[in-house]
Amino acid sequence: MAFCQSSPSLHQPSSGPFGAFYTRLKFYPQWDATWRVSDLADVVVRFDSLPIRFVFWRGTSYVPHWVTENGIWYNNEFNERWTGVKGCGEPMSDKQCRYSHVRVIESTDARAVVHWRYALADVFYTIARTDPATDAAGRDPDRAGWRWSLT
Repeated sequence: MAFCQSSPSLHQPSSGPFGAFYTRLKFYPQWDATWRVSDLADVVVRFDSLPIRFVFWRGTSYVPHWVTENGIWYNNEFNERWTGVKGCGEPMSDKQCRYSHVRVIESTDARAVVHWRYALADVFYTIARTDPATDAAGRDPDRAGWRWSLT
């Protein structure tokens, strides 16, 4: 029987102070070994005493996901481009994270702001346009938030 794991486990404590922090999410040894990254490769936003997370993981090309208390990963949307590429130019096509990266802009008791920048590339790494797409997501401790997208 083959082993299939659908998402990395979040090894951080189930509760803790609100904020965004860098970490390295572990998936499974063979997959983890293909990434030459530091222990600060991914970003997680944790909420006070709540089992949910807002996660930017390199395995999803840093597409932001809500992760529920029972491990369900959900994302809402991102920019796409259908001209100048084969198929669709979108962040999911960047499986090696050549053009997608994430950084914490602010992490205080009142707010967490994460900046995600990515190219609209196809699976052949042809970029649909020269300027990158930029998203910023902000979260408050009560889970209220906003998302700003520039195309």
